[in-house]
Amino acid sequence: MIAVVHLQGGRLTWHRIMIVSLSAFLGRMLLPALKGALALCLLLATTARAQFVYDAIAFGSNSDGQVVVAPADTSVRSVAAGRFHTVILYDDGTVKCFGRNVEGQSAVPPGLSGVVAVAAGGTHTLALRSDGSVVAWGANNFGQSTVPAGATGVVAIAAGAGHSLALRADGTIAAWGFNFYGQLNTPTASGPFLKIAAGDFHSVALTFTGQPVAWGDNTWGQCTVPAGVGACSSIAAGGHHTVALRNFGLVAAWGRNDAGQCTLPAGLGACSYVAGGGLHTIVQQTNGVVLAFGDDSQGQSTISVGTPANGVAAGSRHSVVVRNRDCNGNLVIDTSELGAKDCNNDQRIDACQVANGFLADTNLDGVPDVCQNTPTLYCFGAAATCPCGSAGDGSGGCANNFSALGGRLVAEGLSSVSADALVLRTSRVGAFAPVLYFQGTTVVNGGAGTIFGDGLRCAGGAVWRLGVRISSGGLSSFPPPGGAVSVSGLVPATGGMRTYQAWYRDQTPGFCTPSTFNLTNGVSVRWNP
Repeated sequence: MIAVVHLQGGRLTWHRIMIVSLSAFLGRMLLPALKGALALCLLLATTARAQFVYDAIAFGSNSDGQVVVAPADTSVRSVAAGRFHTVILYDDGTVKCFGRNVEGQSAVPPGLSGVVAVAAGGTHTLALRSDGSVVAWGANNFGQSTVPAGATGVVAIAAGAGHSLALRADGTIAAWGFNFYGQLNTPTASGPFLKIAAGDFHSVALTFTGQPVAWGDNTWGQCTVPAGVGACSSIAAGGHHTVALRNFGLVAAWGRNDAGQCTLPAGLGACSYVAGGGLHTIVQQTNGVVLAFGDDSQGQSTISVGTPANGVAAGSRHSVVVRNRDCNGNLVIDTSELGAKDCNNDQRIDACQVANGFLADTNLDGVPDVCQNTPTLYCFGAAATCPCGSAGDGSGGCANNFSALGGRLVAEGLSSVSADALVLRTSRVGAFAPVLYFQGTTVVNGGAGTIFGDGLRCAGGAVWRLGVRISSGGLSSFPPPGGAVSVSGLVPATGGMRTYQAWYRDQTPGFCTPSTFNLTNGVSVRWNP
């Protein structure tokens, strides 16, 4: 959430607004870039989705019609909520805004298409297109809707009360708009960053290792990260509070708490999405159940969805939830039911896709064939992509000073959530190098990766830090004895596609600018239930 400042009659007038972090939706942002059979599968599934769709429902203040979701608003990919307006992103890359439009925040530019993410600020709106460009409209009294020339190659966006943020593929942040509290002064020394969010007058980001960093207004302690929060997978910002989705689905919240927006409900389970509103917070548990807490003066925290959700957004005094429906348009009650499984994580129910002929199940075991592929290696270090010309041999990542072949990652064993025997193994990474294993939900840059440190970042989307293992003679593996990759990465019981990569230190400083770290190739794994 946020507050916007206007000059009226020679004096400053402050308006409270909500700001929504789009981090939770990054897991689907790069899906159109996937190659081969999966890309074809997604294309067909999108065509068929009119028969089994995601819709949205909104709660809370309706002063400007911001909670009136039309019945025709189906095939919803994600949602965002501003002070008095709501934004819907559809599967086909088009956008709809409704609610207050005094500053033009709901006037979608004609012909806007190819959108993969949206953000709603106080009185302005941002859209991220598939080519990495940002489009902004609405109030521009602080320059918040004037996208700077440097905001290119963007992978995530966030909108505050009067400021805007864009995360580039290289982990740097472009910021513009209102800066009275220093909310545009990104602490670059803490980067590179993986996620961003914007509150009223503060900004938040996650570092490559998942550590939250915040800057700007700290009146309520919203920028003071509590000790013990640890590594996180996602971040959100409310009006004057911050919410983090920690590893293993735990939630932490800090900052203003006068309405209980930072007081977690008793018995809260593991979560997959978080959102911060004006004086309230919304969390979606991994079973799809949505909970809200904090201010409920307009009914914004009285969530009655009645079905597993697939995304949440919080406005100043309203909330929006994306809902799941089955092949017949009925609300799906339990994600563990056969018909609700989504083993390939393409956000469509498997049973619907099989029944409509868009996913094959040749052995009739109830699991679509596409979900039974063996792990796929991708993103190999090539001369055309590796920094400093440090190309490997094409079977691993970019070259390092331990092996000119480049670090290599493979996945072995059974990738079944119910009987997880998957092992991630690295080689050629250094004699005694610390190796950080992490999991993503998307393939970066169509499988080619993006320059990151001395190597290429290949696993993206919703990123989980699985753990660190020390190599011996250049070899390392995860998980440790008795552990499970699916548990460490919180792979849902219904399965889905996940991507994996390993980070490690180059042993000799100065091997390749910026001489800090290198990465292996990527591995794509399809988990069965």
